[in-house]
Amino acid sequence: VQGYIEYLVGEGDIDKDGIDWAAKRKANGRAKPYKIKYWQLGNEVHSYAQGFRENAAGAKEYARMLDRLGPVIRMMSPGAKVLVPFINIQRPRSEAKLKPGDPDINFTTSHEFALAFLENLNVKVDYFDWHFYPANGWNGKYDFLDTDNEWKHLYCWGTKFRECHEVINKLIREKCKQLPPPKLMVGEWSGDWTGGIFRQHENSFRGSLMRTMATGVFMADQLLYMTKKSVPSENIHAAFWHSFSNDAQAMFSIQTSHEQGLAYKGKSTDEGYGYRMPIYWVFKLLSEQRGELLVESHLHGDNAIAAPKTGVYRDPKYSFQRVSHCASVSHGVAGNGDKLYLALLNKDARQRVQVRINIRDWQPGTEVEVHEVGADSYLAENTIDKPDAVTLSGPRVERAGDDTGAMTFLLKPNTLAVLRFDRDSDGDSQLSQASANVASACLRKHFLKVPAIANK
Repeated sequence: VQGYIEYLVGEGDIDKDGIDWAAKRKANGRAKPYKIKYWQLGNEVHSYAQGFRENAAGAKEYARMLDRLGPVIRMMSPGAKVLVPFINIQRPRSEAKLKPGDPDINFTTSHEFALAFLENLNVKVDYFDWHFYPANGWNGKYDFLDTDNEWKHLYCWGTKFRECHEVINKLIREKCKQLPPPKLMVGEWSGDWTGGIFRQHENSFRGSLMRTMATGVFMADQLLYMTKKSVPSENIHAAFWHSFSNDAQAMFSIQTSHEQGLAYKGKSTDEGYGYRMPIYWVFKLLSEQRGELLVESHLHGDNAIAAPKTGVYRDPKYSFQRVSHCASVSHGVAGNGDKLYLALLNKDARQRVQVRINIRDWQPGTEVEVHEVGADSYLAENTIDKPDAVTLSGPRVERAGDDTGAMTFLLKPNTLAVLRFDRDSDGDSQLSQASANVASACLRKHFLKVPAIANK
């Protein structure tokens, strides 16, 4: 390992073992050291097939290995950021290990492994690597295929992701000795994992993991949540979409671009496919239509859709959010925020939501620009024959307010919309006082409050 590090970033025999691996790099045609900042030490090490024992014993072995390897990396690569696999947990309540000694559930790290690892971690690390994969069925049971509950089941995993994040944070707070604790990298997250395995179900979004609007909606829901959790006061530093389907892999990322703000980074292409996929359009829209600073926002009201009460998702609430949202602002020429972006996602596959937006203490202009990614059906699929079943539409222009100063916007089913408001150049209000209310009808009421700009 020392030779490997020296080959990549060394200038001479930096570990003093008598072998100059940096000279070998130069002989191979690379004179300057590689600029490597992040070092990840293993992947999903709870998998005891990698050489560690299972459960608590394996966690202790891995922690002891870090005692040796962490200081070596920091000595040989000054300024290094160390990233370690921590936990790959999906079902913290419904399928956690029943008792110590039980084998780990497939794709799931037990609390036993996570607790033992934290209790035995003695060296400083910068990031924990967390992986998250939902599944439309488990243990050979796929109860929701080709039923109206299928979309509800997939979108339950947005709630599950939030629950898992809360559980992981609680474990870190209670057991991690390092202060401040490491931040999280969501090193892998995806849509329905089983969709990449069982391709024979042509009438389901299983088997077309990245091609359907359902996965675009799921991706948008997770991105909006992780964006809110990527500001410095929270603990998600970056997240990488990691999806296997159609005999290929796609990877997208979100990350904080500086210590006060947010960004969607990376590049997504169609190479290997020949047509735009829903997740491509979702990523493109959220990448291009957003501000640099996150505005704190709260959605109040009846915003729950009942989840299927049988099958994989068995947690107590049996519900998930109908509308997800995220608000951000641009810096602006004078730092007052020239533009306000409001991203709204309707996960309901059947019902439209009428949204009433009232922006306070930040005077918008008379028009708002709207971009949308949506389709009539959550199973709408982009294929070679039908490449435009799901598209990115817009911009179109709507009035930014009525006589009361509020705006009514109709959010269609299976749709991500981003509204961009331009600040009225004649207005003298300060962005630091910006706030907004969003109310939505359709037999239910939502109120989205967006108070002061958050450098959090």
